[in-house]
Amino acid sequence: MTSWRHDSLGASSSEPLPVVIIGAVHPHPLLQRKLAEAPGVSILDQDLEYLSEGLEGRSQSPVALLF
Repeated sequence: MTSWRHDSLGASSSEPLPVVIIGAVHPHPLLQRKLAEAPGVSILDQDLEYLSEGLEGRSQSPVALLF
């Protein structure tokens, strides 16, 4: 799949856009505490079932609850 973006002049480009996400404290204290247990581990490599325990939402999917 090709990723498309528009630069500041409105021209489209298929070049990847570099992005840096800087971590911050999560507003949900339970989730923040669980995330702090593995500070150097990507959320993609963590147990999503464990991270989503105690979160409420309309879905039972851990991914949906974490969103």
